[in-house]
Amino acid sequence: MNEHSPSSWHADGLTVRCTNGIVAKAILPQHGGCFAAMDNAALIAAAPDLLEAAEMAVEVLQVPYDLTDKLYIEKCIGKLATAITKAKGVKL
Repeated sequence: MNEHSPSSWHADGLTVRCTNGIVAKAILPQHGGCFAAMDNAALIAAAPDLLEAAEMAVEVLQVPYDLTDKLYIEKCIGKLATAITKAKGVKL
């Protein structure tokens, strides 16, 4: 898999941006209008965070619990919660 655009992504209206420029633009869907498109942009902007959190979760779940670092699990849960909040379009 190729690497995605680096740095943090954020939704700016219907446009998803990173420090290198525009990553994507959400189009107006046939149903739902502008608000649905803004929700889609928020979800797209959260994609790198969701990927990183999912990779951490897989790593945690592959290790027997008694061998897992509790602080790492808490960090993983925090990243998942933050990424989910971002995907829902809630400003952090």
